[in-house]
Amino acid sequence: MRLACVFIPRFPLAVERGRLVGGSQPRAAVPHHQSPITNHQRPTIVYLKNRVLEASPELMDVWPGLALRKARAHFPHATYIPADPARYAEAAAVMLRALETVAPEVEPVGEGCAYVGVGGMERLYAQCVSVSESRCLSDRIDDGPTHRSASTTGDQRPATSDNRPATTSDLIGRALIDAVRDATGLTPSVAIASGKFVARVGALLSAPGVVTVISEGDERRFLRDASVGLLPFEPEVAVRLRSLSLHTLGEVAALPRTAVEAQFRSIGGRMWDLARGIDDEPLVPQRTPEAISERLTFESPVVTSEALVMAARQVVRRLAVRLDHRAARKMHAQVLAEGRLVWDRIETFRDATADETRMMTLLKTRLESLQLTEAVDTVSITLSEIVREPGKQGKLITETNPQLERLLEAVQEMRARFGGPMVWRAVEVDPCSRHPEDRAILIPYDA
Repeated sequence: MRLACVFIPRFPLAVERGRLVGGSQPRAAVPHHQSPITNHQRPTIVYLKNRVLEASPELMDVWPGLALRKARAHFPHATYIPADPARYAEAAAVMLRALETVAPEVEPVGEGCAYVGVGGMERLYAQCVSVSESRCLSDRIDDGPTHRSASTTGDQRPATSDNRPATTSDLIGRALIDAVRDATGLTPSVAIASGKFVARVGALLSAPGVVTVISEGDERRFLRDASVGLLPFEPEVAVRLRSLSLHTLGEVAALPRTAVEAQFRSIGGRMWDLARGIDDEPLVPQRTPEAISERLTFESPVVTSEALVMAARQVVRRLAVRLDHRAARKMHAQVLAEGRLVWDRIETFRDATADETRMMTLLKTRLESLQLTEAVDTVSITLSEIVREPGKQGKLITETNPQLERLLEAVQEMRARFGGPMVWRAVEVDPCSRHPEDRAILIPYDA
C-alpha cells in the first residue's frame, strides 16, 4: 500500500507566521517589553493559557508545555502570540480539503499532518511522465531544492535534482505540496512509502517543499540512522532505549525480536517491526460529513445577549430552510469579534432534528447566560452530520381532540366489562437508559 505523509512542522507557529507574512497582524502579538511585532523572522513563541504551545526552532531551551513565565524570563525579547485554536483547526480543515482535490483517500493525523493514499494514482500520473506528455505538468513543477525535485527542460522528460528521471511518485508529491501551498500559503514536506511509519519519518526528516520517496524494500536502510525518539510510543520508551545504548532504529532492528519483546513486553514486537520498516497499519480515510453554515455580521459591535439571540434566530431560520426536509445531529455556534473567537459551543441533539424552535430554544438558553467581556460583531452557526429527516409518528389522541371525552368513556366501559385495563399508553421514565426496555413503561390510558 503506497501512501504519502504530508507534514507541516510547528503548525501553530506556521499559521501565525503565515498570517503575518500575508499582511494581517496576529492578535495581541506583542513582544515582552516591546512594541507590536514588525519582523516576522523574530523568534516567536505561541502560548495557550500559561503554557508554551509552540516556539521557533532557534529557541532551543523552549519546548511545548514549558511554563510561560520561564520562557519570558529566558527570552524577554521574543514575540509572544496567544494561541488561536479555532484558526488552527480551520487551517487544518482547509489543508485536508486541498489534499482531497488531489487524492480521494485522506486520513488526518492531528493538525498539520495527514496520510494520503496514492496507490491508485500512479497510472494517472504515469502518462504525464512520458516524453510526449511531459509538458502537461510543467506548471506543477517547483524549481526549489527538493530531495527529488521535478523539473522540465523543453521536451525533455522531467528529472530530479540528481539528474534522474522523475517518477510518478515525485510528481504526486509535487501535486500534494502545490495543493496545500495554494490553499493555505504554507509549504509542507511530503514523503511517500509503503507504510505509515516510514512515510511519517521521511516527512519529519525532510525540509518544507521536499518530496522524499522511499522505494519498496528500502525501508530498513532508510530508517537505519533515524533516532529512536521517532517511534510512536511514550517518551519514556525512548529514554529507556537510550539507557540501553540503543540510539538509532538500526540498532534496534539488529537485535533479535525475542530480545526486544523480552524488554518491552507488549510493544516490543511492534517496535522491532517498525525499526525494520514493517508497518501494516491500514489507511483510514476520513468521512467528511455534510455541513451547512450561516453567519450574521452586525453593522456595529454589540455587547448584549438580547442582540445575539435575535441574530441567532435569523441564522437558524436560514439554516432551517436550507435543510430541505433533512435533519441535523450537531449544532456548532460561535460568537466572534473581528474574526477572533470569543465564544464557542457544540450541541449534540439526542435525535436528528430540523425543528427551528427546538434549535432556538437550546441556543437562547446558552446565549442568555453568556456574559460578554468585550463587544462582538458576528454570530456563526454550523449544522453538521446531516441525515434524512426520520419519520415521526404523532399521537393518536391529543388533548385538543374533540372526541377525547367520548373515547375515555369507551375505555372505562371496556375496563368495567373485562375487569381490567385494556388500553395502555407509554410514558418515558428514563430516556437516556442504555437498556431500551427501561426508557418507558406502559400504564393504563385512563390512569
